[in-house]
Amino acid sequence: MATRNSRVLKNFQHLALIQGVNMLTPLLTLPYMARILGLDGLGLLATATAVCTLFAVAIDWGFNLTGVRAVSVNRHDSDKLCQLVSTVLAAKIIISVACLAALALAAICFETVRSHIDVFLLTFLFVATQSLVPTWVFQGLERLDFPAVVTTIGKLTFAVLLFTFVRSPSDVAAVPLINLCIAATSLLATSAALRKRHHIKWARPSYKWITKALRDGRAIFLATAAGLVYSQGPIILLNWLTDLSTVGKYSIAQKISVVAVSAFQSYSQAIFPSLSLRWVENPRSFASHVTKYIAGAQAISLCLLLTLCIFAPQIYFYATTSTDAAGINAIHYWLAASQFIVLSVTINPALVALGRDQDLAKMYMVLAALFAGYSWYLTQTLQLKGMLIAILIAEASIGIASVAILWHRSRPNTQVLT
Repeated sequence: MATRNSRVLKNFQHLALIQGVNMLTPLLTLPYMARILGLDGLGLLATATAVCTLFAVAIDWGFNLTGVRAVSVNRHDSDKLCQLVSTVLAAKIIISVACLAALALAAICFETVRSHIDVFLLTFLFVATQSLVPTWVFQGLERLDFPAVVTTIGKLTFAVLLFTFVRSPSDVAAVPLINLCIAATSLLATSAALRKRHHIKWARPSYKWITKALRDGRAIFLATAAGLVYSQGPIILLNWLTDLSTVGKYSIAQKISVVAVSAFQSYSQAIFPSLSLRWVENPRSFASHVTKYIAGAQAISLCLLLTLCIFAPQIYFYATTSTDAAGINAIHYWLAASQFIVLSVTINPALVALGRDQDLAKMYMVLAALFAGYSWYLTQTLQLKGMLIAILIAEASIGIASVAILWHRSRPNTQVLT
């Protein structure tokens, strides 16, 4: 038990370092980009990121959870690890090629993509490269020290290069280009570390293994893809129904929420391998362990988010040098939604550890379909405020539904990829 807790703590420390850098970097770069690129530039970057995140989720295909689970269970079998990592990498490359073709089709069909194809293409190459970085393998092995160092150096390098090369609104394409270069370097470094430090080498995957990996990750992919309706769909919809400036305000509020939630994501990622093993080895202690973990996260997040709400006007002014009421209001709504996001973020790893992949996917798909309807109506009627109300309703629904699934489903129904 002490050894397991020690591994979780060390894993959390490394993930916290990664998320800490992810938190601090936007505090430096977001105000700079808002002033240099303007809200229109931020809106364009947010739109390109929203579109390409759809492709990133397809490329990941749920492997960030199913792969971690499989690595955690098979960590002492080097042959299986080599086969697993090679299979997932091959599957991701195949999906990446298909997504690139889809982006080309989008450029033909949509003026926004076509007129800013440089930004969209560079953003796609960045997210595709980032999806290939094998952080999930290190997470399953509970050896996140090296990825933490690589991420820290990468984020700091991004800030330096941003301040150096982004000097005017016309430099907007330089932002995804910088990200692409850093992601490519991270991919090379982490791949080399897997080979040298953990002796994980390329093993030619079979068609059977690739199809099995895709089949096993399908439920998580569907759940994550449905989740994009809430996370990236609003940006695309706002771009359609409003303007880039409104998208920029929404994007700033969303980024602040991401920063606030990131520490809780780190802990949930750190504890996930341990939860998977605990459910297999000692299922009787699972419920009490999860209850304490969720209750603690909720108490801490409530204090943090209330504090951020109080200082929302100052936060928005720091980011934009503006006191725009709509932008400040957007932060308030997103911070309220963040309390429910923390709830779902902490519960989802427990559901996957239980093998509740299918239930999770069904929940997200049903709620996503409902969100698509009422968010469209509210945004058409109330513009930015309507979308913010829709987000709050959606995140509350997800959190409550996740709790219901967790406490009413106690026996696994999904096999681990082995």
